[in-house]
Amino acid sequence: MIECVIVPMMTLGLFGCVPPARERKRREAGKCEGRKSQAERNPELVNLVRQLRRRRPKGGQRSLREISAELAQRGIMNERGQPFSAASINSMLESRSLLARNI
Repeated sequence: MIECVIVPMMTLGLFGCVPPARERKRREAGKCEGRKSQAERNPELVNLVRQLRRRRPKGGQRSLREISAELAQRGIMNERGQPFSAASINSMLESRSLLARNI
């Protein structure tokens, strides 16, 4: 019963400890909640994906699926041991650009 009262009070900042700490963490690090992105966990992988996106023998960009196939050929897989999906490759490219804007 008490938890039903205290938790909403904490989230509203009535105790003055939780939200200011989150705001401070967001100012310092850019984010404080949620799962870490690939750019935060493995920046070398994201840099490799960006290089593969730019490089093509006759110019232009590789597709996201081509990048995934190239990573799989090099033996780079996701946490489950499967090739990265096109959506994962796309989020790596977007997360890197978001991190660059926050810095």
